[in-house]
Amino acid sequence: MGTLQDALRDAGIASEKQVYESRAEIQLRAEMEAAQRAKPAKEKEKRLGILRETSSPDTFRRESRKLLLLWPDLVQELINIAHAQGMHKKKDKGGTRLIANLYQVKEMLKQSDLTDKAKQALADKLFSNK
Repeated sequence: MGTLQDALRDAGIASEKQVYESRAEIQLRAEMEAAQRAKPAKEKEKRLGILRETSSPDTFRRESRKLLLLWPDLVQELINIAHAQGMHKKKDKGGTRLIANLYQVKEMLKQSDLTDKAKQALADKLFSNK
C-alpha cells in the first residue's frame, strides 16, 4: 500500500529527492517529539538522584522545590528520601524544618479539588526558596 508521497513520485509531481527529504523530515520531527517527551522524565530522575546523594539540607531544599514545582505529587517520595538521608538529624542546618515543610506541603496537597496549577502554586508558596 503506497503513501501519498509514493503516488506523487509515481505521477512525476514529486522527485525521489523530495520524497526522501519529506520522509526524513517526518522522522526527525517524530524523534524530536519523543526526545522532548523523555526530557522531563530524565530531569526528574536526575534531581531525585541528587537528593539521594546529598547530605546538605540547603541542596535538598533547593532540588525538592524544583521537583515539587513540576511534580507536586512526589511529596511523599521526597519525605522518604529526606528521612533516608538523615535530614531530621541536621537540626542546626535546617533539616528538621525541611521535613516539617515537606509534611506541610503533603497535607495541603491532599485537597482533592486542586488542579495541577494550584498544586504547583501551593508547593511554591509553602516550600519557598529561603
